[in-house]
Amino acid sequence: MQAQEIVSQAGSGIMPFPPLRPDDNPFKGNEAGFYLSKTRMSRYTACPRSYRLAYQLGVKPIKTPVELLIGKSIHKLIAESFLARAANMIPDLTGSLDAFWTDEMKAPATRAEMEQAKREAGRYACLFIKEVDLRPLAVEKEFSIPVVNYENGDILPVPLVGIIDLVDQPNGTPRALEIKTRSRKGDDLQPKVSLELTCYAYWIKSQLLGELNEDVNIDKIPVGYLNIIKTKTPSIQKQEGF
Repeated sequence: MQAQEIVSQAGSGIMPFPPLRPDDNPFKGNEAGFYLSKTRMSRYTACPRSYRLAYQLGVKPIKTPVELLIGKSIHKLIAESFLARAANMIPDLTGSLDAFWTDEMKAPATRAEMEQAKREAGRYACLFIKEVDLRPLAVEKEFSIPVVNYENGDILPVPLVGIIDLVDQPNGTPRALEIKTRSRKGDDLQPKVSLELTCYAYWIKSQLLGELNEDVNIDKIPVGYLNIIKTKTPSIQKQEGF
């Protein structure tokens, strides 16, 4: 799904946060080459050999893991729900769920497994939509920005790219939120040390600096996780940090 901006609650039209500036990515067009992302950096720090197989040699798994399919399906339903709500429309979540899993149902040997996975995805997505009350500014916000050393102004000659699940603004400062599916509750320290949330906070900081158009020091950028806990009795865990 392409990056989506939420329709303004105050009236018609699109309310982007923040508007992209022409100079946001001086390396635009190089995304097909080398770039940084939270996924690439996480893979490399966890296992350089795995990184080489995936990103340098292009080795891909024959079969997409079921848990990954469930996660993608949940994200799709949640995103469509927020976008429809902002446009005062009723989302067709059943239709979207069926469409996502259509191809996965074609193999008879794994059909039963995929049916179960589809039911789980629908269940978790509905739980999230029911319990999480947010008015996001953006859903699945794509970004591509240069990496700048704010101490000396040096620019790394590769872009940092990513997609933020949700961007809201509860207390005047934009907040990046990541939706996760987990088998158990996350540690309280996680939002403060998360690499992916650091990347998202960096994007928000770069945008705020551009909007202010002056040299300011923004030390705290709010971030958070919205965890779908997949236990016998599923629940939603909200984690906040800076």
